[in-house]
Amino acid sequence: MDFSSVLDFLSFKNEKEKSYDFYSDFKMSECCSFKVGGNARLAIFPLSEGALESLLQFLDKKSFTYKLIGNGTNLIPSDDGFDGALIITTKLSSYYFDGNILHAECGAPLTKLARKSGERSLSGMENLCGIPASVGGAVYMNSGAYNSQISDILISAKCYNHKTGKIEVYTNEEMQFSYRHSLCHHEKITVLSAVFKLSEGNSDEINARMNEVVKKRKDAQPLTFPNAGSIFKRPQNNFAGKLIEEAGLKGYRIGGAEVSTKHAGFIINRGGATAEDIQNLINYVKEKVLLHSGVSLECEVEFF
Repeated sequence: MDFSSVLDFLSFKNEKEKSYDFYSDFKMSECCSFKVGGNARLAIFPLSEGALESLLQFLDKKSFTYKLIGNGTNLIPSDDGFDGALIITTKLSSYYFDGNILHAECGAPLTKLARKSGERSLSGMENLCGIPASVGGAVYMNSGAYNSQISDILISAKCYNHKTGKIEVYTNEEMQFSYRHSLCHHEKITVLSAVFKLSEGNSDEINARMNEVVKKRKDAQPLTFPNAGSIFKRPQNNFAGKLIEEAGLKGYRIGGAEVSTKHAGFIINRGGATAEDIQNLINYVKEKVLLHSGVSLECEVEFF
């Protein structure tokens, strides 16, 4: 893979106008909530939607290997590293309100948007407060909590279509949302930004609900250890954490990876965990739960 041509592209774009921050031999553990993974050959931070679009067009045309991530809260990078370009969208975090309509770039963090909405007495994001995802990842996964999900408020998503090489806008219906699923899972599209419809409400009540949600998270989840949130999707008519606990796996450890004693639906990096430890523990948990309850757990996290 000729990385020199990618570096030439980035440097050329930056000569005219600063469009990218980029780094060679980048530690993926720094952008992964589990704090694991080897080094990426190259990490690129686009500084505008246009820069991201141009980069994707270039990499697709040259058939370069790349992986696009947001906050890295549901991804587990390999211990062996990534011999490609890691595109990180965290610097695409602009947003603005137009009445009760919220426009946000893919890298904007959900919790910040929820808080800013509350300041404007706008309701709709309360239950999403505390989810450590950015807009792009949240739309991709149809993130949610407490019987709410991002699809409840999304009007449209502006995406880059890798097949056509063009920008396309998809309505809520066209995004084909379902539980932890969207059109992004089976069509090659990348979310650049999204538009949300909120409703007018009482600021005190909205903020009180967000504070309640955040407290619930702190009380129930092992947030003091590196983790990737819920490891498994919720099985139909059941809960992954409940099934894992019933299988006697709370506290079970492989290397530095442990099934949380606070919430069995979480795996934590107890200290010194590797991506291999986490993957082995996930496989072990799936095997034991299947034997104990007959339920096949499905991962919510992704390995690369």
